[in-house]
Formats: sequence, structure tokens, C-alpha cells
Amino acid sequence: MVCSVANLRTILTVEPVILLYMTAMFLVTPAYQQLIITKSCSGLYGGSSPECCNLPAHPGVEQAVQRSSSVMMLLYTSVLSLVSIPTAMLLGSWSDRPRGTDGGLTSGRRRLVLLLPCLLSLASGGLLVAMVMVDQMGVLWVLIAAGLVGLSGGTSSICLSSFSYLADLTASSKGANRTLRMAVAEAMIFVGGTIGFLLEPATPQLATPTYGGVGVMASVLLHARRSIAVVFAKRPVRQRTKLLLLLICSFINNLVAVGEISISLLYLSYEPRNFSSELYGIFHSVRMLLLGLVLLLMFPLLLKCVSEQTLAKLATLFRSAAFITLAFSTNKWMVFLVCVIGAPSGITQAVVRSLSSSIVEQHEQGAMFSFSASLEALCILVASLLFNGLYPLTLATFAGMPYVIMATLMLVVFILMHAYQRGGVGTGCIQGVMGLQ
Repeated sequence: MVCSVANLRTILTVEPVILLYMTAMFLVTPAYQQLIITKSCSGLYGGSSPECCNLPAHPGVEQAVQRSSSVMMLLYTSVLSLVSIPTAMLLGSWSDRPRGTDGGLTSGRRRLVLLLPCLLSLASGGLLVAMVMVDQMGVLWVLIAAGLVGLSGGTSSICLSSFSYLADLTASSKGANRTLRMAVAEAMIFVGGTIGFLLEPATPQLATPTYGGVGVMASVLLHARRSIAVVFAKRPVRQRTKLLLLLICSFINNLVAVGEISISLLYLSYEPRNFSSELYGIFHSVRMLLLGLVLLLMFPLLLKCVSEQTLAKLATLFRSAAFITLAFSTNKWMVFLVCVIGAPSGITQAVVRSLSSSIVEQHEQGAMFSFSASLEALCILVASLLFNGLYPLTLATFAGMPYVIMATLMLVVFILMHAYQRGGVGTGCIQGVMGLQ
């Protein structure tokens, strides 16, 4: 029994943390979005007005509320992003520094970085609960909730510390083993999404959300400088160029992911799809479940006969096709078809993380993932400006336009991954794309 427990601890490390945090995050995301919609309508027409009680029956009011809610979601994600970036820069580089006499990188600092987002997200969830219970609290209070999560780095801190920890554990492993460990951790995001979205319809409407000076600025700048230095350091055989190329792919992947989440509730609840909050939760549960199953079951089998770079490229094409289908969906079965078409989508980011961590040294893992996490936090801001800004403008003409842009961006990722793969065999393709040596 002792041996079994020891073996289990070597297999399961940060994966349960990712699973539980992402379950909470995906549970709270539709809840705070619905809360913004309700509070926005209350601010415009009064909470007890018949229009707010049945928005689909009042198309003009629904459009006004959707536009107002989209702007508020943009502000929410902007605050979350801007506050998260310096935190991610600081924590990732700090966690690389040895702690204790053993000099081990994983002896405590990675764990502390994992703990902080859980505590501040709990405080943020408490504030959202108060907003649900107190009618007099207006929609602007969600910005304070976003700031609390941002102070900890949120999902950026969870991801940078988790994937840095896995990179430490697999430092002596090569190729497929590291990729598989990264894929399992990536799958926990989707499994958490499955559970979170399944739980969301079972909770009451506007569900209670739960998330399990000068000196500070100088410290942030110091650690940011180290993260940037690690990413742009000269490396042999064009490794710096490859790392930058992978980081661009990661940025676009996260840009699209954040953009999709930020407008999906508005888009699917709008005519002619008219999703209820329960059906919205079921849709995302099915989608996340298929994403996780592909990473956990199909991806290891496919790696035996197809290279990870090729699988990553194919996954981008499936994801692009899924976005096109969603953009032109006119009924519910077309929306659910997106779950099947986009099932392999998670492979790309798992491969990108694995390839990125294999380029840098072990003592640089935290700094590299810190830079990557800062880009992910920046994605929250950029995606909100792009997609939440575009959605109200195209709502009356072609509401699916943001998804067409997402599909186009995934084709860009395909081209960049192809450039990476070709550059790996010495064709010089990457230099042509990046202009670096």
C-alpha cells in the first residue's frame, strides 16, 4: 500500500490542483457573466421590470443589454489582465530561485505560487456572492472582484507554477514523456471545465461563485527583466527563434480561447440559437469532456505513429473548422457539432508547452513560463478589446464574425507551427518568418 501511494504521488503532482482550480473557474465564469447581464439590465430598466424578467420577448431591450454587458465584460477582463501581468512576471522568476540548503527548485516556491491564486480567488468569490445577495450593489463591483483575482495572477500563476514544476520533474526525460505529462496537465483544464459546466446548471440562477509602493514595483521590474532575458537569450542552432515562435503560437492560442469564452454566453443566448443557461452549461461540458478525452486517450496513441508537431498542426485545422461551424450555426445541433469537430483542439497548446520547456535550461523554466503566463494575461486584455469590442458592432448584421476571425487566427498558428517544424530540419524557414538568427 505504501509503495502504491508513493507511485501515485510520482504520477499525480500538480494535476489535482489544476483540476480543482479550473473546475471552480469554469463554474464561476458563466455565473459572473450572467450576473453582469442581470445587473446591467437592472441598471438600465430596474431589477423588477418585465423586460429584465424575459429578455428574449423584448428584442430591442435584449440588444441594449447585450451591448452594455459586452462593455462591462470588456472592463472586467481588462482589469483582470492589467493586474495579472506584473504578478505573473514576479512570481515565475521568483519561483526559479533555489530555496533551502538543498538548492531544490521544487522544495516550496512553486507550491507557494500555487497557493496564492486559491486564496485571493476565494475572496473574489465572496464579493460576487455579496453582489448576488445585495440588490443595491451595482455591476461595477465586479471590477473589484476581477482585481482581487488579478493580484494573485489567477490562472496565469496556476499554469506557470504547474508547468514549471512538471518541467523540473521531467528534466531528465526526453521528448514524448515530457509531452505526455504536459498533455495530462493540459487535459485537467478541460476535465475541470467539464465538471464546472456540468455543475453550473445544477446551481441556482446567478450561481454562487466559489474559487477554492516603490519597492514592489522595483521587484516586479527586476523579475520581469530576468524573464525577458531568458526568453531573448542567445541559444545555439536557432533555439531562440524557435522559442519566440512557440510563444507567439501560445499567445494566439490563448487569445482565441479567452475571446471564445468572453462572448460565448452572449452569442449562444442570442437568436436564433436561444440557449438557456442550462443548455449553455451542457454544451460546454460536452465540449470540455471531448477535449480532455482526446488528450488523455487518443493523443498518447497517436504519438506512436505521428510526430507531435504534425499533430499540433492538424489540431489547429480542426479548431479553425470548429469556429467556422459555430460562426454560421443557426440551430442547436450545429452548435453541438462544434464539440466533435473541435475535440482535438487541445493538442496544440500541450505540444507548444512541451517544446518550449525543452528549449530552456532547468533553472530557466519558471522565468520562461512566467513570460508565457504574462502573455496569457495580456491575452485577456487584447481578446476583450478585440472580441468584446467587435461583437456589439456586428450583432445586428453578422453576430458570428468574431468566430470567423478566431478561425483565421488558428490558420496563422498552423503556418507558424509549420515554420517551426520545417526550421527544425534546417531549411531556414523560421528565419524568414521571424527575421532572427
